[in-house]
Amino acid sequence: MKKLLKKMSALLVAMAMVMAMCMTVSADTTINLTGADSATKYMMQVIAANPTTPTGWEFVNGAAGAYRTAFDTSDDQAIIVALIKNVNASATVPTAYASVAAATTEQLDRALSGLTINGTYQSSVSAPGLYAIKATETGFTYKNMAAYVEFGATTTSEIVAKKSPIAIQKTTTGSGDTDSAVAIGDTVSYKVTSNIPYIDSLNNKKTYKIIDTINGADYNVDSVAVTVGGVPVTLSSAEKTIVTNPNGTQTLTVDLSGQITVDNANANKPVVLTYTAVVTKTTVENTVSHEATDVSDSDTVNVYTGQITLTKYNADRSKPLSGAGFNVKAVSADGAVSDPLAFRHATAGVDGVYIYDPNGRDTVTEVKTGTNGTVVVKGLDEGTYEFYEITAPNGYSINENPTSVQLSATKDATTGRATAEFSNNDAEMTDSLLSALPSTGGIGTYVFTIVGVVLMAAAAGILFIKRRRSAE
Repeated sequence: MKKLLKKMSALLVAMAMVMAMCMTVSADTTINLTGADSATKYMMQVIAANPTTPTGWEFVNGAAGAYRTAFDTSDDQAIIVALIKNVNASATVPTAYASVAAATTEQLDRALSGLTINGTYQSSVSAPGLYAIKATETGFTYKNMAAYVEFGATTTSEIVAKKSPIAIQKTTTGSGDTDSAVAIGDTVSYKVTSNIPYIDSLNNKKTYKIIDTINGADYNVDSVAVTVGGVPVTLSSAEKTIVTNPNGTQTLTVDLSGQITVDNANANKPVVLTYTAVVTKTTVENTVSHEATDVSDSDTVNVYTGQITLTKYNADRSKPLSGAGFNVKAVSADGAVSDPLAFRHATAGVDGVYIYDPNGRDTVTEVKTGTNGTVVVKGLDEGTYEFYEITAPNGYSINENPTSVQLSATKDATTGRATAEFSNNDAEMTDSLLSALPSTGGIGTYVFTIVGVVLMAAAAGILFIKRRRSAE
């Protein structure tokens, strides 16, 4: 009689194990996996019913090894009890396993990550047990999933795929920056968005870095800020570095490896990196990438400045004139005219090509036409500019009427962003020869002088003759 009671007790415990592992899936179950419609899916059964074991379950299809590694034990029944307690901490278990703790999320993730899931995915299954599901899709990382099929009733299992996009995107966000048209000296605001990826729990080297390289601007290290899931992240000096490369570019590296946890708790949380940079060249090339374990992607956003070419001619435009000097002034939307803008020579000591440099050293406010009669000013933003002649070429007079130029960028019709360094509104100015002035010391003066001398000589002769006669 006692043996019969023990057998009945064991059977009841096994039945309790089955009920405890129920997770909303049933025999002839339809598995409704959402969020992975475009993914390639795989499936394998990892636990099947076996009434001869203490729990009524056993590992199948070679799955035991991954679970033993994850739980650091060779006792398969203890692992299954831990799985049961993860679902229902108060579930009735065999007395020998009463002290077994519930499986942790980390252990579950490690076990699923350690499986080789390559079987055919089926949305309808009938054999009771635990099934592991894997999804793969270009552009996303997925977390392996599990579904339990119980004995008995027909139900639909709702499983939401846990995935994270691996794309990284970059934009300019500051006022006046969104059209990609800027001036040298401007501070440009950048925004980088991505997501924390799912990384295999078994991988011992979990890394996630955002790497941003810029050419034509200088980072403002104090402006670098990061949020993960909307929560600000405090970065150490080792996690936020800026280096200047041999080719003159700068690289900002933000190390977010500390946000990768064993249980992937932060996976798929949005990452937002913001920073500013000061434009130093006529074109700013900026590429951002992120690197993680088995993840990589990049995006590029460039910003551009404009240039104006003014050609100086003589009055009939038959000859370009070198050596003409100008002040260049910006005109605001309300008509206010700025002080003369500062420029530096594109090539030291060579007139004709200048680069706007509002904060640099060795700058000039007078730009001069070169030997071909042109002056080129680079590094300007969109807007209206006026050229005031302050030095005329030799032999010519200053043109007192300033030349106005409207500088605008060529932009992509879809994005509204500048597509390259822009120069679509060149200008010209003419000068007149200096007016003729009255001459002095010409032939008329000589005639009067000669006549005067002759008259004076004649008068002297007459006076001499009269004196002689008087003396006789």
